[in-house]
Amino acid sequence: MDTILEVKNLSLNIQKKQILDSVSFSLKRGSFTAICGKNGAGKSQLLRILKGLRKQSDGAIFINKEDVSKNRSKRLTQVGLVFQESDLQIVGETVEKDLRFGPENLGWSEDRINNKVDEMLNLFSLTSLKDRRPSTLSGGEKRRLAIASVLAMEPDILFLDEPFSALDYPSVISLIDTLIMLHEKGVTLAVVTHEVERFLAHTTNTLILKNGRLIYDGASESALAELKKAEVYVPNLPFKDLSWKM
Repeated sequence: MDTILEVKNLSLNIQKKQILDSVSFSLKRGSFTAICGKNGAGKSQLLRILKGLRKQSDGAIFINKEDVSKNRSKRLTQVGLVFQESDLQIVGETVEKDLRFGPENLGWSEDRINNKVDEMLNLFSLTSLKDRRPSTLSGGEKRRLAIASVLAMEPDILFLDEPFSALDYPSVISLIDTLIMLHEKGVTLAVVTHEVERFLAHTTNTLILKNGRLIYDGASESALAELKKAEVYVPNLPFKDLSWKM
């Protein structure tokens, strides 16, 4: 697999406080990455920088080998980000209109938009809900819609920020199934979470942040000891059992 994202010496200072300290890593195309660390480690701020929602203090970002460090508009298009609160991201009056919103703003043709909306409705099992108001959906359905609406714009990389937050058990299982399905389809995924016991067994690699520094970048199966050092809760289970999907 070739490298789709490369981050070099990324730093962020806010009001003289260092939030990220010379963070460097790369993601391979089609990889499924867990980005872990306890609250305040810098995970969400890292995503905001990569998406182009916040300017880094220092460092470089390359997507498909192109330097996009100062190109916010490119990052906004190439990086998809699903926020922790789905309601903040859903803007359409109906499920179908929400799926259309992004491609319409990108100026796509009507045929291309219709094809993409149909694809997302089918892929995320939303067809029967297409005329529903998003406010009437369950938490799990809203999360699937938020992911589908971001993917509808065809980003190169999909980041999800704490996607399991506030979901009940059936919705967590449904979301894990969705992430596995997207990984199998070749989507490059990275999930920020401190709840590794829910899905880590399905990931290919793990990044661990502690106090704004990257302390681990490697295979997920070898990350358990480092996760514990970073004060991330990991149950005493074999790696293959770190999933709620049994």
